[in-house]
Amino acid sequence: MRRGALRAGLLRFGALLACVLAGDRLLAAALQAALPHSQFRFSVAEHGGLPPNLLMLGNSRAVNGLYAPELARWSQLPVLNLAYNGMSTLVAEAVLRDYLGRNAAPKLLVLEVSNVQDPHQLLDGLMCYWSASPALAELADVRSPANRRAASWFHLYAFNGEVPLRALYFARRSDQDWINRYRISDALVAEARDGPDIELGAKPENLEALGRIGALARERGIPLRLIVAPYLPEYAAHVRNWDAWLERVRAAAGSAERVWDYSRAVRDTAHFADRLHLNEVGGVPFAARLAADGFLAIDAPPSAE
Repeated sequence: MRRGALRAGLLRFGALLACVLAGDRLLAAALQAALPHSQFRFSVAEHGGLPPNLLMLGNSRAVNGLYAPELARWSQLPVLNLAYNGMSTLVAEAVLRDYLGRNAAPKLLVLEVSNVQDPHQLLDGLMCYWSASPALAELADVRSPANRRAASWFHLYAFNGEVPLRALYFARRSDQDWINRYRISDALVAEARDGPDIELGAKPENLEALGRIGALARERGIPLRLIVAPYLPEYAAHVRNWDAWLERVRAAAGSAERVWDYSRAVRDTAHFADRLHLNEVGGVPFAARLAADGFLAIDAPPSAE
């Protein structure tokens, strides 16, 4: 009797496990098939076939500081902001390599370089794109082997996070108008004004990735613009190593790449959402400023002031 009950229990467990695995595979396959058809930025890049354009990479400071709808008004090229919150330079390199594997090389590549400070958690956030993105998958093999294995065992695990939800949210409309739409409070401005001195850093692996991005751009004949988007003036006043940090970034990029330093270019606090990010009010005139300075020009632009 006990053996029969044990056998029946094992059979039920095996049937349940088979259903779980089958459901995992079926649901994950459906989500994976839908992913490239979303209008979310990474899905647009994965779908492929994009023409030569103005392509932007970086962290949340690039998301909000390089406002795609306004830049499109000033550029003769299609514009794609492929930046994302927390995108380190190392992750940006992998995203760029996968982009170039499916799309025409951009006519102009813009990289907001404050992401040399960022850690690489976004790599795990992009798990749902690993299976179709060789460079991201290769980076995950090195930087996130446990999640790489988990996603291979349970396919739905790759869809656990913010990025897949955003892809679903933007299934029917573009995300290129994504920007902060609120203003920093007076209390936060005062807190930034009274804050401690700041030393900007850079992770060695991000600086190495920046060098490889520069080399790749030169190899492919892609004009590269390195930029530092505006910081809240009360915050920027406390940074004590600007010159050394900028030189370190420029040297890492190689081939005498200049860094267009707009860190202090916006003085009006109404143009900021917080210490680090412009808002919609600031993004519009800043795009016009970039156009006026020749930043968007493809051929030998003048130096930024």
